[in-house]
Amino acid sequence: MIWPESNRYQEALGKLEFSAAVDYYERPWTHDYVDLLLPAAMCHERMAPFASYGRKIYFRDPCVAPAGQAREDWQIVLELGCALG
Repeated sequence: MIWPESNRYQEALGKLEFSAAVDYYERPWTHDYVDLLLPAAMCHERMAPFASYGRKIYFRDPCVAPAGQAREDWQIVLELGCALG
């Protein structure tokens, strides 16, 4: 609900032949309109940049393993791409 005119987004999602979402939580105002909801890894469950100095970016390793079937964003995209060929 952070976007202006959220009802227009909901209407557009409802008209798609197929749509998927990746999120930390199930949000009925959006996810009731998608066909597939995939669980995203929370910030402590994934590798993330924590500092940037000039052109150097420093990453930290995940503190804990992702819960359940949650995946990092890059894993979701890679696995979907491989599955779709």
